[in-house]
Amino acid sequence: MGSVGRIKELLTKAVELDPKSFEARRDLIQFYLQAPGIAGGSVSKARELTQAAQSINPEHAKLLNAAIALHEKQPDEAEKLLSSSTVAPADPLHEHLDDAWISLGFSLMSAKAADKAKIIFQRMAKENPARANAYFYLGRAQLELKDWDAAIGSFKTAAQLDKSATYATDYRLGVAYQSKGDKAQAKGAFERAMAWSGGTAALRKEIEKRLRELS
Repeated sequence: MGSVGRIKELLTKAVELDPKSFEARRDLIQFYLQAPGIAGGSVSKARELTQAAQSINPEHAKLLNAAIALHEKQPDEAEKLLSSSTVAPADPLHEHLDDAWISLGFSLMSAKAADKAKIIFQRMAKENPARANAYFYLGRAQLELKDWDAAIGSFKTAAQLDKSATYATDYRLGVAYQSKGDKAQAKGAFERAMAWSGGTAALRKEIEKRLRELS
């Protein structure tokens, strides 16, 4: 908490130095959305920053407004904004657009609307078959919907594409196999997940618990 003021100062300075930077404005907006009011958080400030982006780059404003809509638990408004985007695939902003769709998908899953989230992730996987996280998050939605075989297929594809081992695909694969009742495959997936360098202590504890259940 002692660093909050300095963080806000630096993020504000970044926007002043480069008003056209999507990343700088997005990060300051996230500060305003995530910080408590006593530490300088303010939805109205986030809206002001987004409004200022409208005259600089309307596409920036759409993504920023979508982020605010998700924060305000308005997924329909966020989807409307993202669907209206005209960012070309070759534009560097397109990656941020994809990230915004993923955030919307997670918001829908949190709202117990995994069926809608699945549609978003399916479309993302179709549009970019080489994107590991699209398949990983699709698997997450399918897991929520108890479509075990589909989830297993998505997680396997994600694992093949995830060359840098960014996502906990083996853990999720283990959960899908365990839910399906395939103990042998679940055990193998959980053991691989235990060796994953990105695993946290909490994840390892959860895996150990599941391995005990299997045995």
